[in-house]
Amino acid sequence: MIKLERCGKPKELTEALEDELTQTYKETGKSVWDKSYIKKALLQFSHNKCCYCEAIIKEESKFMEVDHFYCKSLYPDKVVEWANLLPSCKKCNGQKRNHDVGEFPIINPTVDNPQDYLYFEDYRYKSKDKNTKGQKTINVLNLNDIDRLVTPRYEVGNKIHEKLKDIDKFLDSFSVNDNDVENGNYIVNAVRDLMKLALPEREYSAIVATTILKDYDFEVIRSKMTKYKLWSDELTELECKAKNICLLKHRAE
Repeated sequence: MIKLERCGKPKELTEALEDELTQTYKETGKSVWDKSYIKKALLQFSHNKCCYCEAIIKEESKFMEVDHFYCKSLYPDKVVEWANLLPSCKKCNGQKRNHDVGEFPIINPTVDNPQDYLYFEDYRYKSKDKNTKGQKTINVLNLNDIDRLVTPRYEVGNKIHEKLKDIDKFLDSFSVNDNDVENGNYIVNAVRDLMKLALPEREYSAIVATTILKDYDFEVIRSKMTKYKLWSDELTELECKAKNICLLKHRAE
């Protein structure tokens, strides 16, 4: 889960239409929020991902659902309120069901920064807050489902660990004195491509960013690349972006 910046509501969703759709829902129970312009706008600010588990979803996919943060059964007046709508995968939305976030708050990634409440350990979300908001989020959304989420996170993390080890070994054979431009470019490109996997628009970006920044090999690689003058401003910028979304027990400096 990463912090998301909500875009402005779709121009089609005027106040008059909101009132009309809300009344229609109250009278008929119809899915008045199931509009292509609503889904498109939601996916725009979530990078085509579920706002909770970060799985890739698409507007035309049966796995994409409009989540009402304040559930529609308890808060019908918010059924098409733009600030109440979030893009969710079918699984997360199904887990959340009619949970009352007004009575028992969970993280709203467009309002809260998940870094304040959650961290990753052993490819599982853990809560760092004392008021249980983080733990409540984990429990309600079942964010540590073994088959659906923990196993894919492990597979992603393991590939990252292996790639970092390969880059570090390659660095050991690199000699700046030989003016080895070809291999120097290979190293820079390999690290850049890996760190781009931690950009907010990539699937499971929070776990990727966290895995990279926690890996000791990454620290070694950065140190060696700095020594060989291979570390660039672009890589520094990518590292900063990873720090902005990683879920460490203590904030990355």
